[in-house]
Amino acid sequence: MAESSVTIATVLALVTDEGESESTLKTAVAIGQKLEAYVEALHVRTEPESVIPVVAEGLSAKSVHVLLEGARASTADRAERAHRLFQDVALEMSLSLTKVDAELEVGRFSTAWCETTGIESREIVRRGRLFDLTVLARPHNGYDQTSSTALTAALFETGRPVLIAPPGVPATVGQRLMLAWNDTREAAEAVWAAIPFAARAEEVTVVSVAEANSDVDPGDVARALAYHGIGAEAQILDRGNARVGERLLTTAHERKCDLLVMGAYGHSRLQELILGGATKHVLKHAQIPLLMVH
Repeated sequence: MAESSVTIATVLALVTDEGESESTLKTAVAIGQKLEAYVEALHVRTEPESVIPVVAEGLSAKSVHVLLEGARASTADRAERAHRLFQDVALEMSLSLTKVDAELEVGRFSTAWCETTGIESREIVRRGRLFDLTVLARPHNGYDQTSSTALTAALFETGRPVLIAPPGVPATVGQRLMLAWNDTREAAEAVWAAIPFAARAEEVTVVSVAEANSDVDPGDVARALAYHGIGAEAQILDRGNARVGERLLTTAHERKCDLLVMGAYGHSRLQELILGGATKHVLKHAQIPLLMVH
């Protein structure tokens, strides 16, 4: 096991009342145990008043009141289910629980439940900026505007690394890493964020997908990692007729990797985030955890 000054000491896990949250929470816990980090499970209660005015225009005061009461009841029910999921996972995994405001022992794994009220994306940004890593579920259908608000906020607004948990609970996380390298700022940020995992991994592979007129060399990254005491294999992948994202996932599967690390690419168009092709493909099809940085 290599030693590195780059650490992940705090992990934030977004927990909802949906089925994917079990994988999110257990993935975050596995990371916390592996890295001896503090894991905070966050559930955001939707603020009914922030939603109702949009749909209540033209309705009577009584109708608006009924809508608000229904929204509050639904929000409370979702929060109760999310908390119950956390309690079930804590019991199943015999977790050491603490309180959010408790004094922590550095270098010791612990878990806490945090519930707040507000607009989910804003709370993710607010809390996520204070943590070393945010873990959340892969959006429905991979990535679309209706199901990816949380991911967009975490990836592009917190300034911190994000780990996307797969639909099913992974058996392991970070034992066999694959780092995707294309010599961009985002890829460099992702490699740096992955060092705490790479330092404890059984196998690390740095890959680049061959592109026309490109001299990108994954061996450069392997040599840089060696300064951290991390041994890594470098491989240039023949793209063939496959998409870049498809080639990455195929290689990760062939190498039995349990964590794919890559930069997240996107740009804003009319205030709507448009993800790059490789990022979008991997988010839609990956069955292993993804560590991404923008």
